[in-house]
Amino acid sequence: MLLEAVAQHARLARLLPELADALAWLADRDWPATPDGRHELAGERIVATVSRERTAPAAARRFESHRAHLDIHCPIDGPEAIGWAPAGSAGEGEPAGTDLWFHAEPAPQHTLLLAPGWCAIFWPGELHRPLGAVAAPGPLRKCVIKVRWPC
Repeated sequence: MLLEAVAQHARLARLLPELADALAWLADRDWPATPDGRHELAGERIVATVSRERTAPAAARRFESHRAHLDIHCPIDGPEAIGWAPAGSAGEGEPAGTDLWFHAEPAPQHTLLLAPGWCAIFWPGELHRPLGAVAAPGPLRKCVIKVRWPC
């Protein structure tokens, strides 16, 4: 897992150019003018989804993982708590769709607090529990970018 300031995207180019491209797209957005929905950044290789969601207490959310994509989570207009656990810390998981597995509560687990301008990048297999409420449940506009793995 990487926790990164969106404005620092250029330094990731040497690590993984596709990751730098995804974060550069985030940094260049005029969010009020960016419509919700699917945005193809590099065909099917890099796809962003902007959506309006509702945060909830952690107990109301499930841990998930993906195997075919890097998963980049970036809140747009408010904070978000995201649970994180290492790959393999809760078994294989239960398939729940294309490239989505749900997992039992892992141990150990940690909570990331994300504010607008920051993103969490989850590698394939890493467990994460998005849309956690920071103080109280509420609305949240966010962007999730999927980068096909391996790039």
